[in-house]
Amino acid sequence: MTTSPSLINIPDLAVDIILKNVDFKTIFSLRKVCRPLRNYIDKRKPKVHINHIEFSMTPDLNITVKLKCNPKNEEEIREIVYSENPFVSFRRDFRIIMSHWKNQFLDVFKVDLECENPDNSVINQLFIDCIQSTFLKCPNNQRLYVMTLSLQVTNEHEIMRLLSFVDPNSLRILSLFTIGLLDLTEIRETDQFKSASLYISAQFEELESMAAFFNRSIVSVGLVHRIYWDQVLAILVSFRDHDDMQAFTISFLHFPDLQLFLDEFGEAIRDGDTSKWNASFVNKEIFIEVKLSMGFVPSLSFVRLLDLEEGEFLIFGDNDEEDEGEFDEEDEDEL
Repeated sequence: MTTSPSLINIPDLAVDIILKNVDFKTIFSLRKVCRPLRNYIDKRKPKVHINHIEFSMTPDLNITVKLKCNPKNEEEIREIVYSENPFVSFRRDFRIIMSHWKNQFLDVFKVDLECENPDNSVINQLFIDCIQSTFLKCPNNQRLYVMTLSLQVTNEHEIMRLLSFVDPNSLRILSLFTIGLLDLTEIRETDQFKSASLYISAQFEELESMAAFFNRSIVSVGLVHRIYWDQVLAILVSFRDHDDMQAFTISFLHFPDLQLFLDEFGEAIRDGDTSKWNASFVNKEIFIEVKLSMGFVPSLSFVRLLDLEEGEFLIFGDNDEEDEGEFDEEDEDEL
């Protein structure tokens, strides 16, 4: 009498070899075969090279877990969580992911929650509870080592909770998206905010403490209800004082000092709704392209030029007290 083949009867060495040569999706499938095999896999914790983790939740509480495990072919694994209590299923799957992660660096960690309706804040808090409780149960206060953190949430309180378990030294890009007004008072004091390039899509009455956005490579902020001439000057000075600053973009609704800006900058190179100027500083080999777009959503962008372009430059005075706000047009040959 012969017995049916069974995974349970496979020697440990053979199972270990199998686990080293399968992807994360297969490991998830093997865990569902039976309890002994699940316990064996969870004990062994085969190393899986996860480089992208993404969670999203729809208004009807369908939670999607998206993983990228192979940096060579960017294979995507989607696990859609359906159950009477989706948070229980999500918490279980996320703990499994983290148990196999083993302090690897992630390229991307993204949380995309339903943020258009503020009434969903309570549900979002339950989702974030699942993530936070998983990290609290990790050994040695494990933190998330990620280079790009993308958060689409309802408010600043959710952002603060999600930032709390992210290692600031690993973070290179922080992307924040909300529908309503966003209060950055607490967020801008965090090490995570201070250490990363910023892409922020939210609403602000005004940008207070402009210096909090400087001394980083790339910044994109919008939508700001009002910007002012002194803020434009502050951005230009930040390019002079911070060599690592490469680009700064700000979208706005109102620019009360727009005519002053146009008077000071003078004649522009025009392309449709976009006006462009090249700017530099007295005795400084720093060159910046300034663009004003007056399209559906007006914006101002500042980009450090790697190569000196032909044409006229606006020369920005190096002495802030005497020359601030005064520009003179000079040919490139006179720089």
